[in-house]
Amino acid sequence: SVSNSVSTNTGSCVACTTTNPVTPTVTVSKSVNPGSGTAVSVGATLTYTLTVNVANAPTTADVVLTDVLGAGLTVVSPLPAGCTPSGQTITCILTTGSAIGTHTFTYTATVDATATTSVSNSVTTNTGNCVACTTTNPVTPTVTVSKSVNPGSGTAVSVGATLTYTLTVDVANAATTTDEVLTDTLGAGLTVVSPLPAGCTSSSQDITCTVTAGAAIGTYTFVYTATVNADATTSVSNSVVPSTGTCGTCTTINPLTPTITVSKSVNPASGTAVSVGDTLTYTLTVNVANAATTAAEVLTDTLGAGLTAGTLPAGCTAAGQVITCTLATGAAIGIHTFIYTATVDAAAATSVSNSVTTSTGNCASCTTTNPVAPRVAVNKTANPISGETVEVNDIVTYTVTVTVANSATIAAVSLIDTVSAGQTLLPATFQVPAGGACNAVAGGLECSLAAGTTPGSYAFTYQVQVDAGATGSIGNTVVANGGGGEEPDCQSCSTEHRVAEPIVAVTKSSDPGGGATLQVGDTIQYTLTVDVSQAATTSDLVLDDTPSAGLTLGALPAGCTPSGAGLRCVLASGSAPGTYTFTYPATINANTGATVSNVVLANGGGSQQNPPSCSTCSIEHQVVDASQLRVIKTSSVREARIGDLVRYTVTVENVGATNVVNADLVDTPPAGFTYVDGSLTVVDGDNAATASGYNPIRFEGLDIDAGESATLVYLMRIGAGVRPGVLINQAQAYSNGGTPISNVATAELTLAADPLTDDSLILGTVFDDRDGDGWQDNAALSGVRIQGGFDASAYVAGSTTLDRGAGPQPVPDASAPLLHGVALGDIGARQSPADPAQRRQIVLSQRLTKPDFNDDFVLSTRQGVTLRMDAAGATTLTTEGEAAKGLNAAAPEVERRIAQGEGGYVVDYIIRNAGIDERGIPGVRIASVDGLLVETDQFGRYHLAGIPGGAWERGRNFILKVDPSTLPPGTQITTDNPLVRRITPGLPVRFDFGAKLPVALIQGGERKIELELGEVIFAAGSAQVRERYLPTIEQIAAKLAEYRGGEVVISADGESEGLAFDRATAVRTALLAKLPSETAKALSVSVRTTVNDPTSLIAGVGQGGPRLGTVLFDTDRETIRPEFAPLLDRVAAYLEQARGGTVSVVGHADVRGADTYNLALGMRRAKVVYEAIAQRLSPDLRSRVRVEQVEMESSNGPAPAGSGK
Repeated sequence: SVSNSVSTNTGSCVACTTTNPVTPTVTVSKSVNPGSGTAVSVGATLTYTLTVNVANAPTTADVVLTDVLGAGLTVVSPLPAGCTPSGQTITCILTTGSAIGTHTFTYTATVDATATTSVSNSVTTNTGNCVACTTTNPVTPTVTVSKSVNPGSGTAVSVGATLTYTLTVDVANAATTTDEVLTDTLGAGLTVVSPLPAGCTSSSQDITCTVTAGAAIGTYTFVYTATVNADATTSVSNSVVPSTGTCGTCTTINPLTPTITVSKSVNPASGTAVSVGDTLTYTLTVNVANAATTAAEVLTDTLGAGLTAGTLPAGCTAAGQVITCTLATGAAIGIHTFIYTATVDAAAATSVSNSVTTSTGNCASCTTTNPVAPRVAVNKTANPISGETVEVNDIVTYTVTVTVANSATIAAVSLIDTVSAGQTLLPATFQVPAGGACNAVAGGLECSLAAGTTPGSYAFTYQVQVDAGATGSIGNTVVANGGGGEEPDCQSCSTEHRVAEPIVAVTKSSDPGGGATLQVGDTIQYTLTVDVSQAATTSDLVLDDTPSAGLTLGALPAGCTPSGAGLRCVLASGSAPGTYTFTYPATINANTGATVSNVVLANGGGSQQNPPSCSTCSIEHQVVDASQLRVIKTSSVREARIGDLVRYTVTVENVGATNVVNADLVDTPPAGFTYVDGSLTVVDGDNAATASGYNPIRFEGLDIDAGESATLVYLMRIGAGVRPGVLINQAQAYSNGGTPISNVATAELTLAADPLTDDSLILGTVFDDRDGDGWQDNAALSGVRIQGGFDASAYVAGSTTLDRGAGPQPVPDASAPLLHGVALGDIGARQSPADPAQRRQIVLSQRLTKPDFNDDFVLSTRQGVTLRMDAAGATTLTTEGEAAKGLNAAAPEVERRIAQGEGGYVVDYIIRNAGIDERGIPGVRIASVDGLLVETDQFGRYHLAGIPGGAWERGRNFILKVDPSTLPPGTQITTDNPLVRRITPGLPVRFDFGAKLPVALIQGGERKIELELGEVIFAAGSAQVRERYLPTIEQIAAKLAEYRGGEVVISADGESEGLAFDRATAVRTALLAKLPSETAKALSVSVRTTVNDPTSLIAGVGQGGPRLGTVLFDTDRETIRPEFAPLLDRVAAYLEQARGGTVSVVGHADVRGADTYNLALGMRRAKVVYEAIAQRLSPDLRSRVRVEQVEMESSNGPAPAGSGK
């Protein structure tokens, strides 16, 4: 607004101010990015900005901007604050009161596919002036190119086919601004067909078509044709490339239809003659051209009659005479063959042929034919048939049959027939077929069948007569030749007939007849009958007659003589046909069995091919069994126990009239008795018998003559399952036919009860169950093995030793044995808490050039306890298996000590077993409910014998209880008390009781003594004790003996350190002479600068050797102070005299440092001390000296630096 005010120096002013508000000036403008006039493409994004400039005053009303988007534009959401869309119209409002200044509304829009020529945008305002209110952007033309082919892309075509190609150019949005050049390249196998359409030219395989600049919006096409030429393979393709436009479908591909040609060949070649049995090789050839096959090519090859297919190649199958071969889809361009063989079989006639057909391809040569050569077969037969027997003067008719097959003969067939001696040819009987002829010749006849004889059968027949002097056999053989082709096949070319021989039949009979029942002493008449027929015998007929045991032969007839146990009868050669008999008697004797028999065997009389027959060759008679045995059985004892061997004696007497052969004795022992193999002794006819079976036992092969006896002695063992009582053993004799022939004999004995087998044994232990698990644990370690723990490069070869308590022993060196693992064997357990583990420790020592340790050290045991040590020496335990189940109490410990020695560091691994055995508790009383009392022995064991176990089938319960009053007060019983178990006769049963005893380590009174000696007892500058102070030494020795050891401290004020060490050595030597050995081990003598300050130790001597204090060094230094050189001289002299030892540097290296730092500093100090002493020692002694850093003594004594457990 504008205002004006007036004022007066006097008077009043009624209306002194005027105000006129100022009207705001609003200016609107519009801009676009890219700028108006700049060409854009479809898909481009335009950024529009509406600017409202408010001047003079804030707006007094809303400024409404109406922005209309032209066709081809699509607004992009979201719009800025104050703007809303409605179709193509965007309304933006600058609200009333908008301040003076510039206000903008910015939004975007994309050029869409409907845009043509240009896109524009206009804005109008309800107030104010619009400076630039319209923007226009011309649109860049969009050119799209595509290509098609007829037949369509992907459609198979053949060589010679014509393809029509169409190039389509779509111009959109605007007219083209430049020429659009399409370069269309024809693939191999295509030939362009002229003329080309307007706008297209060709150069070799490239066709160029042009749409000129300025082409209006619309569609333009170029159509031309091309043919598929013979060079095409697999497929033909065509690709177009536009100069600027976008190509939608730019390539067409038409696969080629393959050209398939099939042919067939045969070896031998078609037309070549073949014979039956020949093998023909057929080859099917498939020539694939232009493209790989698109479908399976099926070849159907039909074999003609007379061919049999052989093995087929892959891809071929047979069904009868049809062979199907398939060339699979996708077979590559080239030649594919199927080769197989076929054999000319007997069914072939005239020729054999083969034809193939194809499923799609052309067949160039599809049939082969091979003529078949004639085949001649000859067969000879006889009547009677060959092999039959003929007699003198018989007529034999021979027939020779010639069979012509396949084709007519091309040469005459010659037949030469030879007859053997013993037969006469009868020429009048010759019969020949048409075209045939026969002539008799010496030894037979010759026949022929003329050439040109057609296929068929032709028979030649003639007869012969068997001569009177014929013997053996007569035969006939024919040989065939000619006919053309292969030589004739003679199927059966000879015959043979056996000339009849004499027939000899033998029979045997008896009186009484076979099967009759007889007795000892009866006589049997045996008759051998021989029937000769057809001819006289041609050789002696020998009859061997063998009677069985129990027969005595009588007088023999003529022609018969004794032979072995029987007789032999002979019928001489030349005996005329007729019947001949041989009769003789035989009497049944006492050696007979249940039967007597007689067997005859006939040989000779004719040829070996016609032996004599024997219809009835054996006769058997039953003999009344008169055997009678008496059996007596006795045992060697009347009473026995389980497990005893009992000797039985069986006497068998033959009280009958006949001898007994191969009789059996069946012994039935009581249940649980077993025969002892090999214990049988027999006295009988042959002193031999065998035993078999289990229950009963069969003794076989007893031979007892009438009136004689046999004795059997054998052993039986009484088994564990036999019940006490009277036990009976039975025996009876049987004939070899299984018939009882004796009485039943028995022997008795009494089985006494055995507490060990019939009663129960109770045993057990009362043990100290330290872990309370109810199981007696063994704490011993076995299979102890250690491995690893240090860097292999630090190991000094050959330095490993093992000390099991008898001194260090070298370990065979194999490049650091500990890294490969060292088997330590077994380590015993402690027997009580007071039993020190050091008594059973094992020490493994080795030398290292540097103390370079790692976390790999592991100790393993068979008990399942594993100990691991890290580089710092800390150990951890893990358990598995038996140890994890709490079944043992093994507790391995490993302590690592490090000392400086010659050539490096001496590392000791001390392996102990801290586990304590759960031992038995002696003197514990145990009671049963039956009132039995038993007390454990010194090992906590007890047992009760002869406890009735109840019924054998189920046993009974038994109860035992430990008397707590016999255990120390505070004992906890960890198992059931009372304890109930099932007991069974003959089986031991354990009753174990666990009792956790109170742990109380009984220690004697512990008193420490530290005696102080002043310098006054020594002569000035000397280590010799003055004579008047020797009683003082005795008093000190008495005190040390009273306290069983102690430390004697010597003041070292003002004296050299070397003299102080000599004085300590002198005092210790004087005291050792006056102390018992056990007390001497606990004696140490120290030299201190301040008697009451242990840290002021200079030197000392104890059971372990010399000791040096840390006063040798300045704080945090490892350099020995020069004034202590004389001390080191004395220490070296002491070690020379002692021939080695261990020097201990006692005290904390640096109280300000951490443990790891102090360990390293202490080891460096030990090395310096060793090197200082070693140069004062003889070379051979240096390897027996070591220096170790140990902490100041505590209640448990000094601890070596670097040790770990």
